[in-house]
Amino acid sequence: MRIGILGGTFDPPHKGHLYLGANFARALALDRVLVIPAAVPPHKADKKLTSDADRLEMCRLAFDDPVFEVTDLELRRAGKSYTVDTLALLKKDAPDDDFYLLIGSDMLLYFDQWYRWREIRKMCTLCSFSRSEDEDYDRLADYAGNVLGGGVLLLDQPPMEISSTEIRRRVRMGEDVDELLPGAVAEYIRERGLYREGNE
Repeated sequence: MRIGILGGTFDPPHKGHLYLGANFARALALDRVLVIPAAVPPHKADKKLTSDADRLEMCRLAFDDPVFEVTDLELRRAGKSYTVDTLALLKKDAPDDDFYLLIGSDMLLYFDQWYRWREIRKMCTLCSFSRSEDEDYDRLADYAGNVLGGGVLLLDQPPMEISSTEIRRRVRMGEDVDELLPGAVAEYIRERGLYREGNE
């Protein structure tokens, strides 16, 4: 099987995450995309996240297409959520599957700083596309080839620029965010009072 891996804090999951996952699922003819909320993301270890239970439930509400499968694999694991450890577990359970790691270009451009990134490359195909309108596609291709050694799939596609940080700020300020979120996620945030002043 061809399996995509879409990880992140998903605090909250938004339409940009759906856009990335769905576009790669179509472009790569993936059988499914695993959506994996991180427990302790290494690059955000010092930041307070919304509860695991809330982020997991928001992912289940957001990724309701049959191609997506939300898993608590990293939430159940103690310590930092290193991608190399997650991939090793997935490969152990399904050694014959082909894995595709789906990331935005903001993450791609420092992929050589990821923990044991060379081992990650051996276990999956790295896939990315531009997340910013003014981003130079040639720059991404140059980095992928010269720094990472090639073999990166770059999808040249119009980006959907949405930030979870900006969504949290707007909710905190009482601004509308419905156009940025799946409807069920927006309703969940309202019902639970997430991201409001004094509730972060």
